[in-house]
Amino acid sequence: MKAYRGQRIDNGEWVNGFHLFIDGQHYIYAPIEGFCSYNFNGEDREFIFADNFIEVHPKTVGQSIGLKDKDGKDGWKADIVKGIHKTTSEEITGEIVWDDRFYLWGVQLEDWTMPFKCLIDCYDFEIIGNIHENPELLK
Repeated sequence: MKAYRGQRIDNGEWVNGFHLFIDGQHYIYAPIEGFCSYNFNGEDREFIFADNFIEVHPKTVGQSIGLKDKDGKDGWKADIVKGIHKTTSEEITGEIVWDDRFYLWGVQLEDWTMPFKCLIDCYDFEIIGNIHENPELLK
């Protein structure tokens, strides 16, 4: 499953789940654990209810990158990371982006995109916010 998140339109909270685009609206389908589940051929399944479809702001929808920072916090597209180089102590701050040229996750710095692999190998990094709630962190 490719997890997505988005910021709710009704109250501004963040929700995680499946991203759906229905009739021009963006939704996150957020399964409720143990809620009306059933077993089919030995596999646990869940009923889909309209209450689980949460409308989100389109610009806030972002995919999980499947990696965590030094504190175990999940990384998402549009998160802002701060890294300190492991040997030189150089500091960087950038936004997590998908690089279509090389088909990889990276960190957008001022004038180039650092592949996430380089960040993991060379920097101790933490997620310090996201571009939707904390754009000032990139200045």
